[in-house]
Amino acid sequence: MKHGSGENPTAPLYVSRYEDMYLNPAAELEGIFKFILDLEDLEGTNVQRRIREVVAAGDKATQLYELKDTTGKMKANVDKYNEEQVKYIKDNFADMLYFFGYTNHPEQQNPTALYQFDEHTPENLAKFNGFRKHNEEAIKLVVKGTHTNLLPINANTKTENFEIFNEELVGKAQLPGLHEAKKSLKIESEFTM
Repeated sequence: MKHGSGENPTAPLYVSRYEDMYLNPAAELEGIFKFILDLEDLEGTNVQRRIREVVAAGDKATQLYELKDTTGKMKANVDKYNEEQVKYIKDNFADMLYFFGYTNHPEQQNPTALYQFDEHTPENLAKFNGFRKHNEEAIKLVVKGTHTNLLPINANTKTENFEIFNEELVGKAQLPGLHEAKKSLKIESEFTM
């Protein structure tokens, strides 16, 4: 996320969650299109008119296939994780869970709270739904046009890679898969990155 805004705006990035597209599609689509079109405001644009038309038509207007029973239901798959997995995720990824709004909050209702914390640190509470502020900053960055002066990013070439995660976060992101592989394959030794 550090690459998309703030201190190191090498590539503006807008985060869109499935839950927001379902809970508040008009606002989410407007944010996405402001970012894509480098516009601070969509008022009076054809895009705004089309967003309103699509949202007014309801779910069936954009349905291309038969939906699963779990579509549009928050926390529909939470029962797929056992207690050990939930604890592991909470212990290792609390900062990201708060940042993306997937936790409960002591003072706010949150329909996307997949993970419940009994205690909240001030640092984590400060990160709660931080992706929204990040999105606002990303829109400001593209509207100002400052991103056009940035060097092009070559992702995954033989000589360069665009670092989406720093080395520490890569390890954290891969640990759940490594842990599950170790358990499934009944391997006793520890995996290292």
